[in-house]
Amino acid sequence: MTPKITIKSSGSCSSYAKLAAKTQKLEKVHFPAHFGVIQQPDKTLLFDTGYAPRVDEIFQSFPYQLYKLLLPTQIEESGSVKSYLQSQGIGLETVELILISHFHPDHIGGLKDFPCAEFLCAKEAWDFVKNRRGLRALSQGFLPQLIPNDFENRLSFIEDLPAGSPLGPFTHTRQLDWRGTAYTLVPLPGHIPGQYGLFIENAGERPVFFISDSLWDISALVTFDLPNFIGMHVQHNNKDYIATIKRLHTLKQARPEIRFIATHDRTLDHAR
Repeated sequence: MTPKITIKSSGSCSSYAKLAAKTQKLEKVHFPAHFGVIQQPDKTLLFDTGYAPRVDEIFQSFPYQLYKLLLPTQIEESGSVKSYLQSQGIGLETVELILISHFHPDHIGGLKDFPCAEFLCAKEAWDFVKNRRGLRALSQGFLPQLIPNDFENRLSFIEDLPAGSPLGPFTHTRQLDWRGTAYTLVPLPGHIPGQYGLFIENAGERPVFFISDSLWDISALVTFDLPNFIGMHVQHNNKDYIATIKRLHTLKQARPEIRFIATHDRTLDHAR
């Protein structure tokens, strides 16, 4: 069965366009933080949860207030995934599974709003952040207060799933079978350890590939325009980051029909 896919923005952060692509102008812009809602008839899968108002609450305390000082955020209750689902008459209890691409606050802000959901992420991603607190957490953009108390009781790891079919140059994938549809989980290293994307072949008119923070400026898929030196400095591994963008570039050339969804793509100004 073809799932229904909706992409929404949960808020934004303000920074310079050059941070995402060095050929861009030196001007301040708003980078949205998108999440994906994937629906089968009576159950829902989320790709990340975006921001939520509790993120702003955490930003009021030290040392996490330094995060907002460096990367100002704009978060409203009406933009949260919880509010979106309620506005559509979708019960929060229908959210059966949340795929966490990685553990930055603009991807996990809404986890606590879904006490019935199961969680799926890379073991590598969780191991990288789970014991961090204070400045050690902040240094990796992790807010431990966003993690539900029973998180590990509801957690499964991508690495434990069966191997999936190759997706162009991405050869080490995993397959998730959920509600009669096969989903391909794709490792996207470089930005932070354990980052994964989600590829959906059977997504209606065009296949959809959620690529998380593999790149911030979607034009890099074509132009291979990398972030400036500051933007590259905040990546965990520059070599892997560049290699991931090269693979995405190769995939786009080979399969132009794929719709690539980057979390902070400024051209995604409304749900589609």
